Amino acid sequence: MARLWRVKGQKMPIQPVYPQDETSTAKDLAPAAPAVVDPNLDKLKALLASRKFWAALIGLVLIVVKAYKPDFPISEDQATTIVYILMAYIVGTAIEDHGVAVSNVNS
Repeated sequence: MARLWRVKGQKMPIQPVYPQDETSTAKDLAPAAPAVVDPNLDKLKALLASRKFWAALIGLVLIVVKAYKPDFPISEDQATTIVYILMAYIVGTAIEDHGVAVSNVNS
C-alpha cells in the first residue's frame, strides 16, 4: 500500500495516472517527453512579430539605400519625413503596448 503522507524533507515520487481502455497501447500509456523550450527562440518569435521592429527595419533599410544609392527616387526631405512618420508610429505602438500591459495587470 502506498504511503499517503510525506515525511519532512522526503520527496514523493510522482506517478502519472493514465486512462486505460481496450484500445490503449503501451505507446499510449508511456509518459510524454517534456517539451524543451528555448527562451532565445521565443524572443526571436516575439521580435519577428513586433510591429515596432518591422517599422524600425523599414526605416533603417530606407536610410541605408539612400546613403549608398544617392539617385534613389526619394529626396532627402521625403526620406526624413518617412523616418519621422516611422518614429511616431514606433512611439505610438510602444505607448499602446504599455497601456495594454497596464490594463492586463489591473484586471
